[in-house]
Amino acid sequence: MQGFNGRIQLGFFNATERRPIAAALLEFLQHGVRYAFAPDRTGVVFGLPTPYAAPIMGTRIVAPANDIAPVWAHDKGHVRGEGIEPLYGSAPLAAEEEDESFYALLALVDAVRIGRARERRVAQSLLASQFAK
Repeated sequence: MQGFNGRIQLGFFNATERRPIAAALLEFLQHGVRYAFAPDRTGVVFGLPTPYAAPIMGTRIVAPANDIAPVWAHDKGHVRGEGIEPLYGSAPLAAEEEDESFYALLALVDAVRIGRARERRVAQSLLASQFAK
């Protein structure tokens, strides 16, 4: 998908107005991100909880008793779990230092990327509610 200027056009960013097209971006996050950014698993590490283990998912998802929590590897991580490569290398640092809402959005995207069907449905619904704000 190349535009007339030779740059790749993704369809969820209005270059003229320099702003995202919210509906298109939400649709991509809900349905396409898991195919475009399949995660790498990095083994057992300490890090920040992500997908269903993140605070945003709270009591909405109960992990199986024998399941190890997915985490982004991080030096200051407090949870031992299965390492998941984040969308961007500095995402754990940004999530930790920025604010809870940014961390929540990143974790919801990860729930869509690696979650089981129920986790994906919950994350897709929560993403839609975040975009409606």
